[in-house]
Amino acid sequence: MHSRHNPNVANLKAEARRYRAAHEAQGRSLPHARALELVARQHGFSDWNTAAAKARAHPVPEKLIAGKQVEGRYLGHRFTARIIASTQLEDGHVFLTLDLHEPIDVAESAWFAALRKRISGTVDEEGRSSALISSGVPQLEIVRATCQ
Repeated sequence: MHSRHNPNVANLKAEARRYRAAHEAQGRSLPHARALELVARQHGFSDWNTAAAKARAHPVPEKLIAGKQVEGRYLGHRFTARIIASTQLEDGHVFLTLDLHEPIDVAESAWFAALRKRISGTVDEEGRSSALISSGVPQLEIVRATCQ
C-alpha cells in the first residue's frame, strides 16, 4: 500500500455525501454535519474541524485536485481523464485515481488486450511518478490540467 496520507477536504466532503446517500437509500436520514463528523473519525481525527484543518495544512497541488480534467501518459499511452480522487501523502507525493475518457490497452501482446478505464498511481507535485517503464519514462505522468 502507500504511505500515510493527509486526505484533502474535497475527498472528505465527497465521502460524507456518499455516506449520507447510503443512509438515505436505506430510509434513514443523516444530517450533513453528522456525516462529516463520522468521516473525520473514520480517518482517525477527533472531529471534522481537526480533519479539515489537517487537510488544509497539506493541500494537494492545484493541477492534481479531484475534479480536474487532465491529459497525460500511462505506460507510454496518451490519455485524457478526470481526477476522481487525490490524496496528499506525508512524503509530499499525491496518490491519484483517474477515470479515463477512453479506455487504453496496456497489454504489450498482440494476442490479448488489457483495457483500462480507471487507473491509480502515485506522482510527485509536478505530476510524474518516480517509477519508470523500460524506456525510462514515468509510468504515470500528468502533462497538463485543463479547465473544467
